[in-house]
Amino acid sequence: MARIVLDSNLIARAVMSPGGLASEILRKVLVEDHVLCMSDFMLAELLRILQYPRLQKIHGLTDLEVVEFVCSIQKSAMVVEFDSTKVAKVTPDIDDDPIIETAVVAKAQFLCSLDRDILDQAVISYCESHGVQVVDDLAMIGILRRTDAK
Repeated sequence: MARIVLDSNLIARAVMSPGGLASEILRKVLVEDHVLCMSDFMLAELLRILQYPRLQKIHGLTDLEVVEFVCSIQKSAMVVEFDSTKVAKVTPDIDDDPIIETAVVAKAQFLCSLDRDILDQAVISYCESHGVQVVDDLAMIGILRRTDAK
C-alpha cells in the first residue's frame, strides 16, 4: 500500500478525459490498496480548476456536480493539515509549494505531477530527502500496473 499525492491538475485531467491515463491513475489509486493524500489547499485548488468556465465546457459538470466530485475525493482521501505560512519555498510557483508540503506531511511515497516546476531536479532532490519520489503520469501508471501484477 502506497501513499500517493496526485497533483490537482492531474485529477482535473481525469475528470475531463474519463478514458485517459489520468483517469486510470486516479481509479487505481482510489480503488486499489493505496492512499490518496490531499490537503485543504489541494482540494480548494481542484474545486477552483474544475469551475473554470472553459474547463466546464470540456467536462460538462455543473457547479453542484463539481462540488460533489471534490467532496467525494475529500472523503476518499487522507487529508493532511499544515500551517500554510510555514510551507518550505521549493519552487518558483507559490501554488506548487503546498502540493510538495502535502506529500512531505503525508509521508507519501509518491508525488505524481506533470508540472515542470515540480519535476525540476531541485524539487525532486528536496522531495527525495523527505522520502517522496516525484514521478510523472507515465512513471506512476507503470508503478501502479506493476503493483497490480503482484
